[in-house]
Amino acid sequence: MKFGTIKSTENIRPTIFLYALNWQFASDRIHGQYYMKIHFLGTSHGVPAADRYCSSALLETNGTYYLIDGGAPVIDLLLRNGININSIRAVFTTHGHGDHISGILQFADLINWHYRTCRIKIYMTETELIDAFIVLLEAMEANPLSERVNFILWDKDKGYEDENIIITLLPNSHLDYQK
Repeated sequence: MKFGTIKSTENIRPTIFLYALNWQFASDRIHGQYYMKIHFLGTSHGVPAADRYCSSALLETNGTYYLIDGGAPVIDLLLRNGININSIRAVFTTHGHGDHISGILQFADLINWHYRTCRIKIYMTETELIDAFIVLLEAMEANPLSERVNFILWDKDKGYEDENIIITLLPNSHLDYQK
């Protein structure tokens, strides 16, 4: 697993801007400041390579994990790296390209029928994607989707907040070519 630690600054403008509210890991303290850990699971550019998988990053703070994007094979990478699936609180997608969401289908499917103690919120950018995922998941299992898997449409004005992180959505120009 590639590992990196970053601190957001005003001159960085990612699609999802993140900062932590509470830090309790002394090992995460560097030069008097606290950081969240970011594990880069996949960093490819849309086409997986032998040594790079599709886009996916795992945020770790206060013993809780959050996925940003879920390119394939995200569930395999989590398990290979010893991540407890039950410790993942939410999945956040940046946009609907396949290299950012293709692994989420398998991830949600396994939570639906195998990881029965796991509850997950999956934030997606488009209603059409949510509808398509639900139809596929229900067709694959021939059962209704479990209440443990909750697809949520991103509210661009609200973002996300819990006791560990706040996520504010910022516009980017990545999808401008599709207009």
